[in-house]
Amino acid sequence: MEKIVRQLSNDPEFALPYWGYTDTTDTMVNRVMAKMLRNEKTSLYEKSRYDSLNQGYPISGDILQALDLTPLFKKKDIFIFTMNIDAAPHGAMHNYIGGGNANVYSIFNRYTNVIVMVQARATILVMVG
Repeated sequence: MEKIVRQLSNDPEFALPYWGYTDTTDTMVNRVMAKMLRNEKTSLYEKSRYDSLNQGYPISGDILQALDLTPLFKKKDIFIFTMNIDAAPHGAMHNYIGGGNANVYSIFNRYTNVIVMVQARATILVMVG
């Protein structure tokens, strides 16, 4: 998807933000949301997140249990693994990032049109070659 957006936007530097919140090598660094995501002047900022995330505090509280990947990687069946990773950490972090202030529907609606447009253009590019 990044390649498609780079091509359509003529921006060779475009990249989707990545947050390695499960990296335990330095949790005080890796569990803090990146500055570019917290900067109110960027399109990546979302005021409805938990204030603690937007203020640069590390992930904390009950969500930490969902970030422990040890039980996840003990799953031997791919279907069970997939269902579990979707619930935690993936789904759990969606809920945590949305925070108590989030109006999920307004956030979703704001980005849905962009995603649909990118997907439609990607399909056209694939069809045209």
